[in-house]
Amino acid sequence: MTRFVLPADLQRRVCQHFFVRLLACLLMTTPVWAQSPAPGPQLHVAASLSAGQKLTVGATATLNVDVLTSTWFTEPPQISGLNIPGALVSGPVGDATILRDNINGVAYSGLRYSYLISPTAAGPLRVPALTITAKAGQATAPLTAQTVELSLQAIGPPDSAAGHRLAASAVQVSQQIQFSAQPPAVGDHISRVITVQAQGAQAMLIPPPAIPAVPGLKSYPAEPVLTQLSGSRGEFLGGQRVDRLDYVVERPGAYELPAVEIRWWNLTTNQEASTTLPAQRFDAKAGVAYQAPFSVEQDLRDMGRQVQVRVPGGWLALGAALVLAALTIWLGRPWWRRAMAGLRGYAQAQRERWRASEPYAARELRRSLNHPQGRLDALYRWLRRSRGAASVAQATAGISIELQQAGAIALRDCYGVAPDSVRGFQTLRQAVPQWRRAFRAGGKRSQTHRLLPLNPSDANRGTGPTGSSI
Repeated sequence: MTRFVLPADLQRRVCQHFFVRLLACLLMTTPVWAQSPAPGPQLHVAASLSAGQKLTVGATATLNVDVLTSTWFTEPPQISGLNIPGALVSGPVGDATILRDNINGVAYSGLRYSYLISPTAAGPLRVPALTITAKAGQATAPLTAQTVELSLQAIGPPDSAAGHRLAASAVQVSQQIQFSAQPPAVGDHISRVITVQAQGAQAMLIPPPAIPAVPGLKSYPAEPVLTQLSGSRGEFLGGQRVDRLDYVVERPGAYELPAVEIRWWNLTTNQEASTTLPAQRFDAKAGVAYQAPFSVEQDLRDMGRQVQVRVPGGWLALGAALVLAALTIWLGRPWWRRAMAGLRGYAQAQRERWRASEPYAARELRRSLNHPQGRLDALYRWLRRSRGAASVAQATAGISIELQQAGAIALRDCYGVAPDSVRGFQTLRQAVPQWRRAFRAGGKRSQTHRLLPLNPSDANRGTGPTGSSI
């Protein structure tokens, strides 16, 4: 068998040619693999802020969330809730905008949702990632994607604008004043409607106007009406607040509805600004008595001439009974007077008995101790009625040492070297209920009242003229 062997240089050329052709094939097939579309429908989401990295407190930034698919949506996409601590979030606002885009050579279409973010305090804000779930055409299961997390720095206005929550690029203020009568009189009402439109600020962040009260006019404020200002395509432009205040004239005289100043922070000039509504002066006259357009008395007289009145017999009997009862009451006036005098005397006696009782004195003591400038007269009055004692030490004798010390501490706080009536009254408020329970448990302490001897010479002996004890 004859074997054919190629020369060495020819073998080397054949191998080089083979590897060159193989590398060329690989280079030609690589772009085809890179440009081939991914299998199945795709979901692409993105989030962006319109305000950049910094935003003034009270201003509003728009968060745009784009939801795109390579096929079509069979149902509206579902977006997780957006909650940002330290900011007021509203949305999605307006109608979703239709988008079309080409990403890596693949055609996408979808919707853009807009959220409004208004910082309420200075500091960093974190916009969390949103999870979006959508059902797309030709997809066997719902598609899920997540946006990236964004950060935002909320900066506060300078100290000159501290306390003003309204921050806008422009503010328009107007008012309407309507009178129910011209000139108004007592009982008429005046309506004042103030409208504030803030460009670039949400309606909920527009503060209410400070309107002082007017003496002689009873005010009735209505609930404010908050609306959003939108463009022709539903995009956010600003907010509007409408406040209505109705006045009712209570007395005649000259009045003035005060001027109203609206202070705000101008985001365009980065300066504080203010707008003032002018005051409104008017005079109110006294009310005029009402006059009927026709004479009611004359109409009743005319009707009586043409109508014959028939009174049933039952009504006559009832009228006679009423007349008899009135006559009986009139003839029995002396007895009625004596009976009423007796009832009044009995009621007065009961009232005096109640005022002389221990519960009444205890109630007056509680009221006096709760009064910021109370006195201790009610305390000694209660001690006399409950224990027959003239002092706190005499009344608390015989009860526990703790309760006796409470009385001494309270009197020292009220009349000591460094008096503190507030602390003394507080001690008495705590001790009096305990004293009262102790007095009730031990019974009322009776005080013996002794008469002086008839014979002064027997005062030392304590006996009367006959030598018997008094």
